[in-house]
Amino acid sequence: MKLRYMKQDCLDALKMQDEKTMLPLYQRTMPFLSEFFRPNVYCEESKIEIVGDINLVTHSEGDPSESDLENVVIIHRLLGEKLSRVQASDARLWTYLCHETYWEYMKWRWPVDRASIKSRYFVNGNDSRALSRNGIARLWWFGHLTYDNTRINPYELTEVFLWNQNIQHNLLERSFGRNRVILHGVLEFMKREADIFNGSKAKANVERLAKAINIRGGVILLDCLSKTEVLDYLDKVF
Repeated sequence: MKLRYMKQDCLDALKMQDEKTMLPLYQRTMPFLSEFFRPNVYCEESKIEIVGDINLVTHSEGDPSESDLENVVIIHRLLGEKLSRVQASDARLWTYLCHETYWEYMKWRWPVDRASIKSRYFVNGNDSRALSRNGIARLWWFGHLTYDNTRINPYELTEVFLWNQNIQHNLLERSFGRNRVILHGVLEFMKREADIFNGSKAKANVERLAKAINIRGGVILLDCLSKTEVLDYLDKVF
């Protein structure tokens, strides 16, 4: 099976539509793009071959967010390093997957309202924040940035990253968020000091940590730091 993506002109046309008018289409049980663009072809095949079960979890009990770890693992194993970071920043890919392949998952994970259409079904911007909010792109990026094949459980740091949305917001949406060395050092520190990042002051401590890394970036090139240096620095801060 080849990975598909939306044609740019169709993506542009879809984004131009009035959200209030489009809301009923997003509330449908089945995808609507083939009807919306008929008789025009709205997608193209890439050269990327995907093999395996593409289905995401849509049946877990409790809060749908509790399925995020399992679905990050599914997407990462399915696409993993088949995508370059440039390809994984392409709005055409994620918009297609949200509107077609993973329509059922999207409606379950992100109940539709006018605000969620723009942020969850599209890549609404050109930065990390936009990718981390798109319903499917976020799963790939979370896995890509936190996966560590040197660990017994390569998704150990992914689990830490998914403790809560405040962690995701403060780490991935900052400039150092896509640096895997820095991010792995930060997550390893958080795992080691789990009590202060899960207690009553968890939110404040996550924000303090993220600001500390940003401040460090003001006096030294963060890309030059090793994971050990990140850990040593955070030990001093906390």
